[in-house]
Amino acid sequence: MSIAPKTKNFQKNGVKLRFIDSFKFLNANLDKLASYLDKDKLKIVRSEFCKLSAKDFNFLTRKGIFPYKYIDCVEKLQDTRLLLRELFFSSLTGDTISESNYCDYSDSRRERMAAILHLNARRVQ
Repeated sequence: MSIAPKTKNFQKNGVKLRFIDSFKFLNANLDKLASYLDKDKLKIVRSEFCKLSAKDFNFLTRKGIFPYKYIDCVEKLQDTRLLLRELFFSSLTGDTISESNYCDYSDSRRERMAAILHLNARRVQ
């Protein structure tokens, strides 16, 4: 496992993940670039995700959040717990995610876990 500045690499079972600071090759941060997307012009993307609610589609087409500092090994990617807001700390901004982004994350996480539990319950029946 080699780690370069602002880059993280993880390898396990032949799968290699590499996290790169996208600001190195984009002319603005991802949040700003995602805000330029006109949702009405995303017809092909919308057709692929036609079953998503407007809220979920908006969630899909904006900059996501990811606990980069927390994820320091492949095993943590399998963590199913709701992460604390503090684990989303960014050394680039010197801050954690906003309360609004954390609420969106926790709502989404709960919905996904409920869906997984529902699917598992149906399989058992």
